[in-house]
Amino acid sequence: MFVLLFLCSMGTKAQDLGANYNENIDYPITEIEMLKQSKVSWVRGFVNIPNLFLQNENGKIVGVKENAIRTHIPTLKFIQAKKALGDRVKFILSLKIPFELYTDTVPKVGTKEMEYIFQATEILLKTYDMAKNIEILVMGNEPEWENALDTDLCHADGEDYRAFLNEFANRLTAWKQANGWTFDIYAGALTRLSELPKSETVPAVVSVVNNNPNVVGLDLHVHALKINQAEDDFRIIRDKYGVTKKLICTEFSMVRALNPHVADALGEWGTKHGYTAGMKIYEYLNLIAEKANAGTPVSATEFKSLFESGIRRIGIKLFMRCSRNMIRMPLPDVLVWFPVERELFTMRRLKCGNLEEFIFPVI
Repeated sequence: MFVLLFLCSMGTKAQDLGANYNENIDYPITEIEMLKQSKVSWVRGFVNIPNLFLQNENGKIVGVKENAIRTHIPTLKFIQAKKALGDRVKFILSLKIPFELYTDTVPKVGTKEMEYIFQATEILLKTYDMAKNIEILVMGNEPEWENALDTDLCHADGEDYRAFLNEFANRLTAWKQANGWTFDIYAGALTRLSELPKSETVPAVVSVVNNNPNVVGLDLHVHALKINQAEDDFRIIRDKYGVTKKLICTEFSMVRALNPHVADALGEWGTKHGYTAGMKIYEYLNLIAEKANAGTPVSATEFKSLFESGIRRIGIKLFMRCSRNMIRMPLPDVLVWFPVERELFTMRRLKCGNLEEFIFPVI
């Protein structure tokens, strides 16, 4: 099991704690006591609409798997977790719709393919009263990687995606009014903005945020390779694209900065802490992940020291200091999610020395 813990800052400078479970929306119910003890205020997960709930034939959406939606156990467990945690904890649901991976292109508004997407979403929101139990719904999850038709991300279906998001926001608003739902609608989640100056998807999403009154704000995923990118992405959104609505950051990681170094040896730090100097960082991480899963985690002090001195050359300490500064940036109505320290830290999919997701304490 794993959970990404983060700090968030919304509107005022008060800070709350939250947990992100990505696609594993059935996990929160298994960690209720931990979530209560950590005093989280937010829980977030996403659902892959096409892969789970739509029928596909030869690159076209041809129907809705209604029974799969109505009997989707992870959805039930997500709602059970919400009820177990009560009103103090707010839930966020992101809808992942990877067009490129599921269809030939972004369907046109008004086509049967597009209507199937809306039909599946409406059924999902009604199933187990999902819509009544979420505070925020995010349309999309890193669409830059999912709508492009080529590798340089310069020929995405920008206009069609813009039309899709506008229609989606309007449909969601109509359903809210008809059913008495109160969740806020966000678009997103954009990522690595400073690296994608030619993307057609980014301005399409931003246009919807800026011009559609039904959209409350924008979701950003900050997966930065260099220190300055953490702040640059927010400044690009505010200064270049002129977004004045609320921003949320539902994923933040230093994975790309750490990945090139996971095969480095622990060296002197390793011998000082009872390991061999030749042990690789990923071997150490695998080992302590096993310890954590066995209920005997290493101390937070030891784990901190790895980043404070053992692999300082990566610049992670500076990276995290810069990231904390991002939380204090004078941006209006920003909800920033950031990892925080916990004794039983967690990891995700650490295989073959490739660190895809890594949870770390704040130094």
